Amino acid sequence: MADILQPPPRENALVDPPGVTTVLPGKPTIPWTEWFDLIWGMFTSVFVTSGGRIKAVLVINSDTTLTEDNHVVLCDTDGGAITVTLPTGIDGTEYEIKNVGSSGNDVTLTGPDTIEETTLYDGEALQYVFSSTENWRAK
Repeated sequence: MADILQPPPRENALVDPPGVTTVLPGKPTIPWTEWFDLIWGMFTSVFVTSGGRIKAVLVINSDTTLTEDNHVVLCDTDGGAITVTLPTGIDGTEYEIKNVGSSGNDVTLTGPDTIEETTLYDGEALQYVFSSTENWRAK
């Protein structure tokens, strides 16, 4: 499961003055705020998986067509139902899509390929993976 971007672990710090840390032992220290601004500025939002993989987060509140740059999609349906269009699949492509609304509106998934489980209700999240033999399937 993915976590919100957090500072590097304290045990990796070479020195511990206020606001200063390192990413890896033996590397020069930089202020945490500069490291955070550098990483955060690369994305609108990010998740860092437990394996250290950075995934871009897209927050939407209207109909959207996904691209290869999207990974985690948070759908705010409080203003109305949303349709998310998945692109033509490429083997191994994955999307994590979550309905973060609380007003009873749904997220409907469409696209040129067959999609398993095409509706997400309030609070529901699914990870979709494409394979040429099974099309888009919920993982």
